[in-house]
Amino acid sequence: MKPAERPQNEGGYRMPKACLAGILLFVFAASRPALLGAPPASGDAAAGKAIFKNRCQTCHGANGEGNEMLSKALGAHIPAMNSDQVQGKSDDEIKAVITQGKGKMTAIKGLSDEGIANVIAFVRTFKKK
Repeated sequence: MKPAERPQNEGGYRMPKACLAGILLFVFAASRPALLGAPPASGDAAAGKAIFKNRCQTCHGANGEGNEMLSKALGAHIPAMNSDQVQGKSDDEIKAVITQGKGKMTAIKGLSDEGIANVIAFVRTFKKK
């Protein structure tokens, strides 16, 4: 088929293959961190530590190991912050646990999006090296 004989869409524009490849590459690159597991949090871990201490430490422990006595009293599993169960979650999944609760953990109210991002950044500091 000669170029002039190629069918065109209604607008008369045919997207070059290189342009389409670029768009697909961009979409893949943008989604890649989510496909590879937990991306680095964009918050401030130091600020998140202060929030964690005030809002999370009672149940999750000062070092993120979980409060064993409280866990037994509630009959609930409190995962360690360095566990695969926590670190294997995406930032969005951790945000959902914080904002919606999970199991016997109630939602944490009154945190801004920035505060949540900061807590997530701090939680990521527990990741095993």
